[in-house]
Amino acid sequence: KKQHILTYNCCATVIGPEDHTYDFATGKCACGVQVEASATVSGSTVYYNSLEEAMSVVKDAVEEQQAKVRLYQDVQGEFTVPTGTYTLDLNGNTISSKAAYECALIIPENAVVTLTGNGKVLSKYRAVMVEGTLTVENGYFEGAQAALWNNGSLTINGGTFVATGTEPDEYGNVFGSGLYVHYMATETVLNTADAQFQGYVEDIDLYMATLTINMAQNDPDWTLTFSN
Repeated sequence: KKQHILTYNCCATVIGPEDHTYDFATGKCACGVQVEASATVSGSTVYYNSLEEAMSVVKDAVEEQQAKVRLYQDVQGEFTVPTGTYTLDLNGNTISSKAAYECALIIPENAVVTLTGNGKVLSKYRAVMVEGTLTVENGYFEGAQAALWNNGSLTINGGTFVATGTEPDEYGNVFGSGLYVHYMATETVLNTADAQFQGYVEDIDLYMATLTINMAQNDPDWTLTFSN
């Protein structure tokens, strides 16, 4: 419902229906109604009862529209985000997949997404699968096989990426990389020493791929260890 009934607190007199007024920070109306997400395009924000509805609004958005989807509640499932250029603000909330071989977030080709909001993305498989273009600003990402799996273009400006490890396959192999970069990836860039990678097998796995590391002169000391 888009409206609530307005009453006087003193005498419970019904005045009539009134449109919900949502707080952009929390997604709540003063009457107690809570939405799941909002979509902002060209400065105009509309609130929705599902993340899918909000994401459909920014489909094919262009950079000049400064589109943004903001999440207000934890959600479960495998979410393939739409094409277009926009920001996905987790707003401190969690996206988690349900099934054993579901990714929590899939960034398809022709999607240019900035992921921010210090939220969590959790999966029993791959937390985030990148086929398009993704910039990660912050957050916590955890997957069994990989926290981040890059087949496209990926830029990391911050975040924590943890792999918990898969069950052994028929040959006894176990997989688990904080960051996995496939040879099909066009670009993988690490712009900070603050990002944390914790793999069950490898912290970072480059499969016939390259990783570009850009560090400022005032960044703290850090070490990369390579092994076969």
